Amino acid sequence: MRNGSQLSPERSAPRAFAAGLFQWAKERVREEIGPELDGTDWRRLDPRRYDPRRIIREALLELIEAAEPTVTPAATTVESSSKSPISASSE
Repeated sequence: MRNGSQLSPERSAPRAFAAGLFQWAKERVREEIGPELDGTDWRRLDPRRYDPRRIIREALLELIEAAEPTVTPAATTVESSSKSPISASSE
């Protein structure tokens, strides 16, 4: 019995071909579109990782975050004095 690292030449050739084809396609896209795709996470574009529930969840979370008003806390300033206003007015 062979494990994955000991594939026969008949089985490893298609994998090598597919890996070479993927590398060629990635270089071709980079040539045609430009270097702005250098930071692209290509694994994320893998159709085998397509999960419609995750896509819907992420889209809804983005909408919720965009719709939430941003609340900034009001600045509270406390002036310190040696006498409280109540005791100062009663004197």
